[in-house]
Amino acid sequence: MSIVKRMLLAVAALGALFIGVLGLIIPIIPGVLFLLLAAVLFAGASQRFRARLHASPRARPYLLRWEATAELPLLTRAQAGVLLVYAGLADTLRR
Repeated sequence: MSIVKRMLLAVAALGALFIGVLGLIIPIIPGVLFLLLAAVLFAGASQRFRARLHASPRARPYLLRWEATAELPLLTRAQAGVLLVYAGLADTLRR
């Protein structure tokens, strides 16, 4: 994958992450969808991030279901969004 494509994916992922966090604060914006989009974009930009997501026991079932059917029920999307935010914050605070 070219460096330009990886950089564009990373920039798009940061934008989706920003909108997703805003969506958790402002109820008009669907924050969970943007957080999931950010995770998908980050996984596309970084093989290491993708491997970490697939290695996570919490995220793996959601990722496998997403990759198999390309859809998730609303409750599952909400749970995945909360877990992604929690895991990101825990990982950030741990360092």
